[in-house]
Amino acid sequence: MLDGYVLMEASRVDLPHEVFTVRLNGYNLERVNADDLHYFSNLVNMDVSDNALHLEDLAIISGLVNLNISCNSVMNTLLRPGMFSNLEVLDISYN
Repeated sequence: MLDGYVLMEASRVDLPHEVFTVRLNGYNLERVNADDLHYFSNLVNMDVSDNALHLEDLAIISGLVNLNISCNSVMNTLLRPGMFSNLEVLDISYN
């Protein structure tokens, strides 16, 4: 499960606001604890490729600028206006 502890451990930091970039490719992640993710206000670059996550579950991370969610079997995504408002680069290849 993608939660705050996984994000901080992968980033080797102690506090959520210290996470700016995280690489979680191939972690076999299937679910997201959305309650934890809103604490990561400075997270701008995220690589969650080669997992089984849903794109819309990551929308709680409002500061994302670069998101790689390739190879996650993303299908039938429902995005609403305002989701990923800061996103500039989205890699959804091989889904």
